[in-house]
Amino acid sequence: MERIQYTMPEIPVTGNSSDSVVTARLYYLDNIRVLLISLIVLLHLAITYGAPGGWYVFEVSFDTLGPVQKIIYSAYNATVQGFALGFFFLLSGYFTAASLERKGTRRFVKDRMIRLGIPLIVYTAVINPVLIYLLYARQERFFPFLLSHFVNLDFSVGPMWFVAALLLFTMVYILRQSLKGAAAQEQSVPPAMPRISRLFVIGIVTGLIAFAIRFVYPAGWSLPLLNFQFGYFTQYIVMFALGTMAWRLKWFDRVTEYRPAVWFAGAAFLILIMPAPLIFGSGELSAILGGMTWQAFSYALWESLICICMVIGLSAFFRRHFNGKGSWLGALPPNAYAVYVIHPPVMIALTIAFTELQLSPLLKFMVMSPIVLTGCFVTAALLRAIPGVKKVL
Repeated sequence: MERIQYTMPEIPVTGNSSDSVVTARLYYLDNIRVLLISLIVLLHLAITYGAPGGWYVFEVSFDTLGPVQKIIYSAYNATVQGFALGFFFLLSGYFTAASLERKGTRRFVKDRMIRLGIPLIVYTAVINPVLIYLLYARQERFFPFLLSHFVNLDFSVGPMWFVAALLLFTMVYILRQSLKGAAAQEQSVPPAMPRISRLFVIGIVTGLIAFAIRFVYPAGWSLPLLNFQFGYFTQYIVMFALGTMAWRLKWFDRVTEYRPAVWFAGAAFLILIMPAPLIFGSGELSAILGGMTWQAFSYALWESLICICMVIGLSAFFRRHFNGKGSWLGALPPNAYAVYVIHPPVMIALTIAFTELQLSPLLKFMVMSPIVLTGCFVTAALLRAIPGVKKVL
């Protein structure tokens, strides 16, 4: 395998560009990472103000919203859920393959244990139980509550399920590469962009498998403790695997062969028809999330197709137009992973502080969005300024 001549961020969601020399052609991946992190933070904020989904606090119930707000919230959350996390797994697979090839197994595993394992343990053992205590159990004594929390296994990784899944996928990939042997790993493969027809076949097969899995594990169901939502995992596994292929075949180097406007048009069409299952179906979310219903079937396929359109469209668009390191934008990517880790307590604190702000749920979501994003990125930057924290976050 041909070695790269530049140093890349380790894994987009966990990378630390401060310890790497990144050429201009990779800046766009950092900028995409900032966008994806922001969309996920805002997805959780939307749930706070009435969108469907699970989160720590709910200021407004989805059932109390009017039909227009229900459609807008559902379209936003479904779109972000449909592509953002899959995109992260794609990028993670890409940089996992690159970093493992560059560092070797021992150094790479040590690095992953630091950057993924430590934040996962700290969030699960400290941040999450403290949040639960402050939100729901303040009348109890803290240390007995914390002790019972662990004795009864009444804890969760929360939104850090992504890091747990990424750690699992990474270990599986390392094992696979080890079994292949050094000779097989060094085989050169000529770079080639995937045919559009093949991408859509992959998307349709992924959607069909997800549809079948949701007979047993509907979208939204989560595994206790690890918080894995198996209804979405087909896409995550496929995208991570495609990411490792993208590294070998240098897809991100040639992504401008695609026209972003075409893919954005496809995504816009899919977003416009997304409310159809709500409007023409039973109106029940359960019919969309799983089971032998046309709504669940269409949603599973829709999700895979929106992922393909948005991933290709954003990659080509950012590669063409946002492939630089601006004075203000350049400060955001190094803090992106820290934002992902600390955004729950920061967001909860800010939303509680603005509880008395009397606005309609959707308008309040729009007003709070820049406040929450600013708070998260500023807090992340301050946290990473503490000596030693940068090595982890």
